[in-house]
Amino acid sequence: MKYAVPTALGFDESGPLVTWRAGDGGRFSESFHEDTLRRYRREGGAEATTSLEALSASPAEPTALIFHVSRCGSTLVSRMLAALPDALAISEAPVLDQILRWPGLADDDQRIALLRGLTGAWRATQADPPARLYVKLDCWHLFHLPLLRRAFPETPMLFLHRDPVEVLVSLMRQPSMTLIRGTVTSEQLGMGEAARDALSREEHAAAILGALFRTACAHRGQLTGLDYADLPEAVLTTAPGRPFTADEQAQMWAAAGRDAKAPEQAFVSDVADKRRAASPSILAAVARWTQPDYRRWTQG
Repeated sequence: MKYAVPTALGFDESGPLVTWRAGDGGRFSESFHEDTLRRYRREGGAEATTSLEALSASPAEPTALIFHVSRCGSTLVSRMLAALPDALAISEAPVLDQILRWPGLADDDQRIALLRGLTGAWRATQADPPARLYVKLDCWHLFHLPLLRRAFPETPMLFLHRDPVEVLVSLMRQPSMTLIRGTVTSEQLGMGEAARDALSREEHAAAILGALFRTACAHRGQLTGLDYADLPEAVLTTAPGRPFTADEQAQMWAAAGRDAKAPEQAFVSDVADKRRAASPSILAAVARWTQPDYRRWTQG
């Protein structure tokens, strides 16, 4: 099947399998990979299933992995990198999450083979294979950093972060899958299930942010930090890959001028609005559950 895109893992009587959907050979233009897959479904792209071995057939290493704490500019970064004519940017692909978390896989060695094969499969979706491949992960994938480092021992890793008060205001306004209890486990939070379940909505979200910063601190030597306050300029000097030409920088700047999640709209900073919207309960939750680890990360 031409330009087939791996979409999901599954299971039938023959064992584990992977589902593929025919693509069009072009760069993924949507802000999130799931939106690209929806477009292919609407356009009637053929679907097929194979054994898992087919996914690990052509391993490759990405140009960079992008970790983040959510609502911190990571989509902006991936949109800027996607604007490069020789680059492919993958943003929060569901099949990658399945490889990391699906209990149907045998062991970490199988996960590593599938992760490496997945990046090779993404390259093969393009009629003009990309010279650079950037992979933005879901925020909770930071907890899987050791496995991802084993899969991609040479790949640079970025870590996007933002003032936790601003992040928490955004998550309270528009909750994400991150906040579903179990997406981040109680073990990853560093507490028992009863303690986790006793947390308020704001406290739970703040505890997740704290755990993310705590994990980043534990792997500081593996991560290159990017602060939301330094975007978009910092992308031009920090993002891995060969130095960006003047034309490439112009294309990236143009992408940065649009809203990352709604590119038809111009970007408007929301920092002041989010600071004003921080309720006493949000401020208290951040002070208790996030601020200590955030300070450890930002102060080194």
